[in-house]
Amino acid sequence: MNLYELSREGLEIQNALMEAQGELTPDVELRLDSLLAQGAESIEAAAMVVRGLEASAEACRAEVKRLSERAIMLEDQAERLKARMVFALDTVFGGKVKTKLFTVWSMSAGPGMHFELKPGKTLEDLEKDFPQAVRVKRELNISGLRELADEGELPGELLDSWPVEPKRFVRIK
Repeated sequence: MNLYELSREGLEIQNALMEAQGELTPDVELRLDSLLAQGAESIEAAAMVVRGLEASAEACRAEVKRLSERAIMLEDQAERLKARMVFALDTVFGGKVKTKLFTVWSMSAGPGMHFELKPGKTLEDLEKDFPQAVRVKRELNISGLRELADEGELPGELLDSWPVEPKRFVRIK
């Protein structure tokens, strides 16, 4: 979507959103409500603005993905270069080089350990005998609680529960 495709109403809606910089204050909401109430053309214009905003958001997500992949590639290159530096430091420079800008040396990391489950074994098997060897993340199971609420059997450990009204939303086809 470009400026030539937007009607006057669309430009007004887009300007109201841009001026607010993403914050919908009561004044901006009143202005938008007034613009949208002017007729079907203003709703059509708002739909065009929505589509444009969604397209821009998708372009941003694609750019984030591209930049994230590039960051991973750059980090990998840095790690490979550091590995080559360790080789050069150890074989040519006795493990250390001092320059005007940097002191660079190679060193060994402390001893580490790697753990892996045997084929056919599960974390539950391990947890039975060695509970300290397994980390478990616990959280509320919303679908299970919904089933209990439908049956009228909510646990007393819950602070409160209440039905949430379905949210109304707009679809643009």
